[in-house]
Amino acid sequence: MPPDPRAIHISTDGSCYKNPGGRSGCAAIVHYPDHLDREDEQIVDFGCEESSNNRMELLACICALKWIRRNAPWDSATRVQIFTDSQYVKDNLIRARQWKKNDWRNQHGEAYYRLCQSGRGATMRFGTLLVLLIGRLGHIIA
Repeated sequence: MPPDPRAIHISTDGSCYKNPGGRSGCAAIVHYPDHLDREDEQIVDFGCEESSNNRMELLACICALKWIRRNAPWDSATRVQIFTDSQYVKDNLIRARQWKKNDWRNQHGEAYYRLCQSGRGATMRFGTLLVLLIGRLGHIIA
């Protein structure tokens, strides 16, 4: 799906130096459509001493979803597209429903990212779509 020029776009990314267990961080930038006449805005800028790449990718998207819940709606913007290069994030959107049923535990009974709980509502209340970008070439595949 191509970017919708009338939607609010949020670009997310996470990283970890010496993954897993190294210094980590994540970020998200909001790009408003031209018709809203607003400057781009950094909404996530987080770092920590020890984490993993997957956790940071997920955290960036969840923070973006929280931001949507706090700030929606916008005049003349009925949709938000979140862009990530993380296959892990995209794959786990489907699994989140099962995690919730299992009290946020995976199939082995281990506690999973409780971060997921707070982000899920925004996908239901506002037209939010996660778009996966592969690499840095900007090829949209979902």
